[in-house]
Amino acid sequence: MVPENSPADINGPDPQSTFPWTVGRDFELQCVSAMLDRVLAGSGGFLQVVGEPGIGKTHLLALVRRLAEARGVAVLSSRAAEFERRIPFRILLDALHDRADDAAASQMVPTAAAEVVRSLTARARLPESPRTGVAPDIDRFRLFQDLRQLMVALAAEPLVVLLDDVHWADSGSIDFLDYLSRHPIRAPLLVVVAHRDRQAPTQLRYALARNSDHGTVTRIELGPLSRAEAAALIRERPSSNRIDELYQESQGNPLYLLTLGRRGGRDGRSAAGRGGSDIASRLESLILGEIVTFSPTEMTVASTAAVAGDPFSVDLLGSLTDLDERDVQSSLHELMDRDLIRAVPDSQSLAFRHPLVRRVVYDRTRPAWRAEVHRRALAQLTSLGSPAAELAHHIEFGAVTWSAKHAEVLSQAGRESMSTSPLSAAHWFKVALDLMPASAHFDSQRFEASYLRARALCLGGQLAESRNLLHEILHDAPASSTVSRSAAVILCAHAEQLLGQYPE
Repeated sequence: MVPENSPADINGPDPQSTFPWTVGRDFELQCVSAMLDRVLAGSGGFLQVVGEPGIGKTHLLALVRRLAEARGVAVLSSRAAEFERRIPFRILLDALHDRADDAAASQMVPTAAAEVVRSLTARARLPESPRTGVAPDIDRFRLFQDLRQLMVALAAEPLVVLLDDVHWADSGSIDFLDYLSRHPIRAPLLVVVAHRDRQAPTQLRYALARNSDHGTVTRIELGPLSRAEAAALIRERPSSNRIDELYQESQGNPLYLLTLGRRGGRDGRSAAGRGGSDIASRLESLILGEIVTFSPTEMTVASTAAVAGDPFSVDLLGSLTDLDERDVQSSLHELMDRDLIRAVPDSQSLAFRHPLVRRVVYDRTRPAWRAEVHRRALAQLTSLGSPAAELAHHIEFGAVTWSAKHAEVLSQAGRESMSTSPLSAAHWFKVALDLMPASAHFDSQRFEASYLRARALCLGGQLAESRNLLHEILHDAPASSTVSRSAAVILCAHAEQLLGQYPE
């Protein structure tokens, strides 16, 4: 049942028809609607929106704007940027500057409006203190009082202030948000702040968590969508194989779901950047923007981690680079502070925040360098006795010529995956076939690997592809092979039967 005065009642149709990010966010929309009701009733509020990158924080703020404006509520907004995080009060200046310069606003607070903005602007130009990292401030409490009074004046009529990416905000702005959440404004004003929880300064996380406990801050934590919600978001049948693939790859993250859902093919590998597809350009612009400030050493560590694979150990990472151990440790700390890499729960291993983050970083590395790191990883992991599937990954991207050892590992990886993940098994047999020389000496091995790949495809539901491969190899079946021709014929007949091709 849709609650009274819910977003679905505003401005006609349900916003999901034109605003797909509302899928799976019914509770959040009810919360926003209730807070807007309070604003229209003359009260105020402070709303905190937190969540992973791509989870929908910015889109929820855009929806708050849309719903507020539909109710006749004025909206001010601003967004912090990493490159401006050392400019004091920049996010507040951007949000308040236009209204504070307005003549009507100046008349509301004749001694405060223009004065406060001038004071903030002056502080934005002051040099930073080496000790604190913020501009010197001899009377910050007085400034906060004046700034709060200015916001009271601006909220003479219902007002919503939206502040996005607050994890990049400067220390002064965070201090003021703490002050504001502890001293609620008794006016029709809703302040909404959105930030990434893991990347937020401890100062911000502690202040808002404390004030949430005290009841002055309402917290919304956006989580991943359910499988059914993911299907609704990209308008896919919930029972389809495609939604299984997309949901597993995106892990329920709406941004990744929508981006992956726009791709043309079903193969995640081909759509991820190797072919220069839309997903590559879109995710590169979003994800690589997070690491544009990394030093060359930090970028090397991130790239090496992407090649090493998820999860990876610190020891393995150190063995794959020529960097000093202290540089590796320092870079890892920075990558973790930036939430690019996380600790794996109940383990000493590390992993990228999301598989697609790793993929984009991986695809940006130089091919020759990348192949060399794969070969180093293969040698190191082989000496440690790692599982065949883990070794097979590095053979796939590091080997340039066939070798008996590589063929043995790939065959073992395929056989071990046959009962649990048959399509993975089919992939490893395909890698072995691609590396195998095209000479007659390998005809018997080629037939065996092709038969095992066809069997894996059949077990994985790829019946037509399995049948076509069997037809192809049965024409040129070698006389001597550990796999008899009759076994391939029987498998082919089974595939034909499952496909409904009874005459064949």
